[in-house]
Amino acid sequence: MCEMFSEEINVKEEKLPPDIEEALMEAEERLLPQKSRLIYEREYQSFKKWESTNKITGMSEKVLLAYFSEKSKQVKPSSLWSYYSMLKRTLLIIQNFDISKFGKLINLMKNLSDGYKGKKFIILEADDIKFLTQAPDDVYLFMKVRVL
Repeated sequence: MCEMFSEEINVKEEKLPPDIEEALMEAEERLLPQKSRLIYEREYQSFKKWESTNKITGMSEKVLLAYFSEKSKQVKPSSLWSYYSMLKRTLLIIQNFDISKFGKLINLMKNLSDGYKGKKFIILEADDIKFLTQAPDDVYLFMKVRVL
C-alpha cells in the first residue's frame, strides 16, 4: 500500500481476511490516476509542508482560502484549478475531507480566474507542415516565422 495513504488515515483498523486485505490494497492503489499519481502526491505534500511551515493545525475553508490565495501569487489561474482538483481528491482520499462544498473557496478560485485568457496554440494543418519543411529558408524564412 502507498505510504501516503497509511500515514493520514485515522480510522480504526479492522481485522480483515488476507484476500479482502489484498483487494483493499489494490483498490487504494487505484484511487488516484496511475499516470499522474506522483503529481497528486507532490501537491498534497506541498500543502502539508505549507501547513507545517505556517503552524496550522486543523482543516477548514479558511485554511484553504489562505493556501490558494498565497499559491495564486505564484501560478496562473489554470494551474491553480489543477492544484485545487488534485488537492480536493487527495484530501478526500487521505483525510476523508471534502472541499468541493466550500463556496467561498470556489468563489475565490473563480475570481482569481476572472479575465484570464489562456494561451491559444496554433494548430498547423498538413499544408502548413509541408510548407515549413519543404520551402527553402533563403526565400521563405520570414513567412515560416509568421506561421509559427
